Amino acid sequence: MINGVTSKYYKNHVCCPSCSNEKFSQTYIWYPIWNETSMDENECKCSCGWIGIVHDLVPKAVDDVL
Repeated sequence: MINGVTSKYYKNHVCCPSCSNEKFSQTYIWYPIWNETSMDENECKCSCGWIGIVHDLVPKAVDDVL
């Protein structure tokens, strides 16, 4: 079960900061997200060449709807 802090954390860390891609490879070591200062340090690799950790990912951009 995902708590509110965890859910909010992953909504804010979902896209590559370099190209905004949502598809990337990552390691899966459990890093508990208990509070606002918690960090998921699993490594991510994007097809654009960017390498970082889940905490470095950015929120999904909201498209403007006309």
